[in-house]
Formats: sequence, C-alpha cells, structure tokens
Amino acid sequence: MRALPTTPRHTARRIIAPCRIRAAPPPASSTGTPVPVTCTIVTAEIALPGFELTRYDVQQLGTIRPLLASSHGMCGLYVLRFADGTAYVGQSVDIARRFLEHRRRFDDLVAIEVTPWAREHLDAGEQRLIAAIEADCTIRNILHTERPGGDDDIAVAITEAQSIILPWDRNARTRPSAPGARPPGTDRRVEYLRQIGDLDSLAAIIGIYVHETIPDPTNTVPYLWNVTALPSTARTGGQHRLATLNCGNLETLYIIDYPDENYARIWFNIARPAGRTDDELTVHSPGVWTQPFTYKSQQVWTWEVDYITYIEEDLQPPIPFDDFNDLAYQLNVRLMRRGASRFARHHNPHFAADILDAAHSLILETLLPVQIPTTTPQQT
Repeated sequence: MRALPTTPRHTARRIIAPCRIRAAPPPASSTGTPVPVTCTIVTAEIALPGFELTRYDVQQLGTIRPLLASSHGMCGLYVLRFADGTAYVGQSVDIARRFLEHRRRFDDLVAIEVTPWAREHLDAGEQRLIAAIEADCTIRNILHTERPGGDDDIAVAITEAQSIILPWDRNARTRPSAPGARPPGTDRRVEYLRQIGDLDSLAAIIGIYVHETIPDPTNTVPYLWNVTALPSTARTGGQHRLATLNCGNLETLYIIDYPDENYARIWFNIARPAGRTDDELTVHSPGVWTQPFTYKSQQVWTWEVDYITYIEEDLQPPIPFDDFNDLAYQLNVRLMRRGASRFARHHNPHFAADILDAAHSLILETLLPVQIPTTTPQQT
C-alpha cells in the first residue's frame, strides 16, 4: 500500500504592530510549538495590556465554527481582513455566529483574527483594538473610529494559525492529519456494530471515501461533514440504515441493510460529469447501478453499489475510480463551502473516530475481517 502523504502545519509566526514592547522570547511547549506570550506595553508611566490575535485564512470557508470549536464559538474581539487591505474590527459573544453575518455581507473577506475577551469588557476592548488597527490601515467601521487609544502604543500580536483550506483541486486537499479523536466512554450503536463484526468493514469503506473525497477531514468534522451509525432515517421492516455520511446539508454516502433479502447496498451521491447525457449516466454493470438524479435540489449522479461485491473488490465501475473520486470531491467541497451542516447535532463522534483511524492509516486489508461475511448484518 502507498504511504499516506502528510501535510506540514504552517509554521507559527508573530507579527507585532508598530509599538514599543518588552516581552520575553516565546517559550516552547513540550511539542516544540511556540506558546503565545502576552505582550505588555512599556511607557514612562504605566504598562497597558496589548492584544493576542490568532489569524485564520477564510477565503474558502463559509463558517469558522470548526476553527473555534474548542472555545464554543468564542466570546471576544475580532478583526476582519479584506482583499483591498482594509479591515473591520468587531466584538461578539459568539464570533463564529457573527462571522456568518459578515460572510453574507462581504464577498472580499480573506482572513479573520480573533482573541478571547471577557464579556463585561468587550466595549472597552473593541475601542482600544480599533485605535490600534486604525493606526496601521483603513478600517470599514462606522462607529468608534478615530477614538484615541491614549498616548501610549498598543501591542497587537498576531499568530498565524493553521487554517481550514477547501481547495477546488482535489490534489491540493489536506489529507487526514491524525487518527480520530476518541471521546470518553462508548456508544451503544457503535458497540452493536462491533459485536456483529461489521464495524471494521464499515469504518474502512467510509474511511477510504473520507480520505479520497473530503478536504481536511480531521479539522472539518463535525461542522462541515459528519456521520451517524444506525440512524433511524427511512427505517422500515424490510430495511434499515447502517451508516450515513453528510457533507454540508446533503447525504453523500449511506449504507442500507435489507435483512429479509440478505443483502446490503452502498449509495453514493457524486457530481454529474460534464458533457454526459442522462442515458450515458444510466448504467448497470456487475455490482453497480448508476443514474442521474435530483436529490434535495442538487443535480447528482447516484451510484448504488453492492456491499459484498465492493468488499471483495469485484466491482466493474462505469468510470475509473480516480474519476469517481474527483466527481465525489467536486460535490463534497461545493457543499462544504456553503457553510455549517445542520446535521452536526446528530454526529456520532465514536463512529467518526473509527472512520478517521481508517482514513489515516489507509490500509484497508488490515481493517477488514479475515473472513469476508457471506451475510449482511442482522437488524437491530
């Protein structure tokens, strides 16, 4: 198997706005990553606190909630940076939510810089940050501009953080950067899949799909893509879903078990290839059935794939797998660029951890059962 390519993190760098500061060199953490240092302004009479901002590239993002997930959207101050070199300074108790409003208003956003700030001091902090940023560039704010920040300089330290990049070119995507983050405890649905012997197979199938067709899956889960195990969607006496993966607000992969008929199917929704007629997209080959379809207002090319045939690698697809992956990626990145997924609240982090483990390892043979099952999982 080919080795998994790795993408290095951006090297952190510090940018200090013109000011007089005195600060010790950034200490290193146990991992060698520079630890931010709070800068203190040195004047003849009084020392005033400066600002620690973290910068994210948002040119390809519809939401920054994945970036601020650990701080629950973050209460604090922010600076929007625009393509023409101007800036906008603001405050919010939920910067991620406020960013969505700005994204709808401005089409030339290139970056956002954020810093946590105490809620009761937001107004004063915003005014001082405006004074600091306005001294360096033109700002688009209407209120609070040209307010004095005092006679003292204000330090603005900006750390370049690793941003989430959603490129149109699949070859430029960021691959899974780490195994899945496993939450404490267990999940009964995931444990049931493990007990019946299908968790490894499902995680491997979805893991390969995630690795090949979702940009930066480690950092975009669960806000831009997410998964569920044994969801109740469309459950009837004759069928039930084993798993669903959503990109944005569309199901792009789901696996259905038909226990009465003793088979299962994997369904993929991918982008329609250009220049192909509906007849050309309607194909029946061993283990694969495809057709053009309009699914939740999206024009997609739907693939129905036999579960066992896929595992045994006996498929005869109508197009090469690389072309399939390109079309799947094309649809996925388009859906993810539109913003946060409303299905994030249904996300199963335990199942996602197994999937990301598989995506990161990229060794299907070690994840699949030694004995290929001849029957599909029993109904829950």
